[in-house]
Amino acid sequence: FKDDRDAIDSNKPLFIIIEDDETFAKILFDTCHDQQAQALVAPDGETGIYLAKSHNVTGIILDYMLPGMDGEQVMLVLKSEETTRDIPVHIISAVDDLVNMHDFGVVGQLAKPVKKADILAVLELLKSVGSEHEDHLLLVEDDANDLHALRTLFKDEAIRISTAQTGEEAIQMVRQQRFSAMIMDLGLPDMTGFELLEVLAQDKEGYIPPIIVHTGKELSDAEYLELQGVTEAIIIKSALSPERLQDEVHLFIDAIHNSSKQDVDNVVSVDASNLVGKEVLLVDDDIRNTFALAKVIRKKGLIVHVAPSGQDALNLLKHQKADIVLMDIMMPEMDGYEAIGHIRSQKKHLNLPIIALTANAMEGDKEKCLEAGASDYLTKPVDVKKLLVMMQMWL
Repeated sequence: FKDDRDAIDSNKPLFIIIEDDETFAKILFDTCHDQQAQALVAPDGETGIYLAKSHNVTGIILDYMLPGMDGEQVMLVLKSEETTRDIPVHIISAVDDLVNMHDFGVVGQLAKPVKKADILAVLELLKSVGSEHEDHLLLVEDDANDLHALRTLFKDEAIRISTAQTGEEAIQMVRQQRFSAMIMDLGLPDMTGFELLEVLAQDKEGYIPPIIVHTGKELSDAEYLELQGVTEAIIIKSALSPERLQDEVHLFIDAIHNSSKQDVDNVVSVDASNLVGKEVLLVDDDIRNTFALAKVIRKKGLIVHVAPSGQDALNLLKHQKADIVLMDIMMPEMDGYEAIGHIRSQKKHLNLPIIALTANAMEGDKEKCLEAGASDYLTKPVDVKKLLVMMQMWL
């Protein structure tokens, strides 16, 4: 049978199946397709290693008993190469007395025969582990020529590229996947870039990727100031813009990989390395406050989820993990006091750290916040250094 090597879609997860049993390889291949993923099939370890070096791969399913190199030898090569060492590998083999391959860096191992549910679980595990290491860029651009130019710009990078040509496509993709960064044009066919930013800020799913604006639009001073507060960078299309765009993406991804790096804006000098990977729920109805604060926190390696209202925060907490909540107090409909009360009424959130944020600091405000159930209190505009120290104390 023919695998996907001649029709790779960069918007889909890509797995490598290293398996010499063609019947079982076809079962794995079909299961990948059932999950809207693609797969490349290698009948031996040498071919599998070559494919892993040549493609941006989500994960590898590896048989242990192979012609030529066995699974152990394949793992040693994969882990010794810079381009392949972070690819998650799962063993599925007929050998039921395998040595513990976890010592060689596999994320799991199963003995054949396996059920379809087992294969599905393996694919999900590979995707989840792979997403922790993989740099994934979303390009939001409706002009085919510009989109091709952007793809070409990053084609030699170890970055997975996904594309969206409308605002609605971008929204759906952000809801379904986590991106290292998003490059967006402001002129989209179904909505303006400003409208897209507002939808993302108010999205109940709550995750906003770091955003770089790349546009040919001439911006007014007001538009420029608005974008400055909610994006990582603004780049006007020109002959020199591709080089600057590439530099901005590299700077941002390097900052993600090196969380102890000094904040680009020199806003925060606090060592927040122990906060890396912690999940923050930011509750605020003001898009400018939301993006600006999320931008600084994200640069310290934290994962930020956003809720534009108290009710949205409650809905999000039903299915989304949060290590700490930053709660604006002055919000329409359900204010922060009421939202905190509802959160505390749930047994599982009795000890969840909640920091109240308020713009109108008046005598008695702190006591009122603490009585409502907040763990701590900060006034706006938020002193990020104080906020990070406070978060470290509670986490």
